[in-house]
Amino acid sequence: GEFEGTTVRLLRLRSPFNHVDWKGDWSDSSGFWTPELRAKLNRKKEENVFFMSFEDFSKFFGQVIVAMVRNDFKFSGIISEIQPHHSKLFRLVVNTSSFYFISVHQPHVRGVNAHHVQIILGMEVERPDYVTAVARADHDVWLCSSLAPGEYLLWVKVALPDGFSEEITISCYGQDLVEMEELPPAPDVLPRLYMSRAKIYSDLLEPIEGQPNILKAQDILDEGFGYIYYQNRSNVEFREEIFLKEAIGVRLRKPHRGQSTTVVVPKNTETIVIFKLSPDRFKVQLATNYTIDSRK
Repeated sequence: GEFEGTTVRLLRLRSPFNHVDWKGDWSDSSGFWTPELRAKLNRKKEENVFFMSFEDFSKFFGQVIVAMVRNDFKFSGIISEIQPHHSKLFRLVVNTSSFYFISVHQPHVRGVNAHHVQIILGMEVERPDYVTAVARADHDVWLCSSLAPGEYLLWVKVALPDGFSEEITISCYGQDLVEMEELPPAPDVLPRLYMSRAKIYSDLLEPIEGQPNILKAQDILDEGFGYIYYQNRSNVEFREEIFLKEAIGVRLRKPHRGQSTTVVVPKNTETIVIFKLSPDRFKVQLATNYTIDSRK
């Protein structure tokens, strides 16, 4: 457009942060706006939407990400403060079937690289059902999934260094608004999600040698976890010792610790052992040894 006879390049932007407003040139309160320009650009008050000159944009933004925009999609978001070594859990209530883009946004800080983010989505029914997951180091980490109406759980963890905290924005983009709320920590959610996944991918289940009614599956996943899942359909108790040999970038997740652990699977039950994998590099060899207690 033109302003006082000079061509001005303007960008129309939306902020993901509800509490941050642009206050420079061409902001809502800027004196540069005239009634004619407002009418020409259809400038009206919109929540989190603002104009900025191309020169200011180039000055204050160091990265541009191209995103899909659909006029029939709606944006929902929630802000949460995250701490090192702690995950966050959110409930999402979906009312309309649609493809939804779910993202975790970290603020851009000059000179600071994006931290590694893990996102795991499950549907909350009688027990959480694994839907999908993603993990990578980026300021905007997202996943896309076709979701039916219902309640979902979103598990999020950001690999922050000690002594560092930050606000992240969790957002959903789809054909309808999504109700979002933060939940208290629930240590059992992750094991339940991965037990659900192990049963979804049942082709990985194989009987223990000599024990046709005791099944086992193990997998390494791109979202930074691995697991060993046990399903005991027999009438005896199953015990297995697991040894981590030559382990690099691999740790057992609570309640298991150290370089070895013993897994106890009572009759007609299931359990899972989860491994945390370094996003940089991991290597491990597993050795196992099992025993059967027919008295239990």
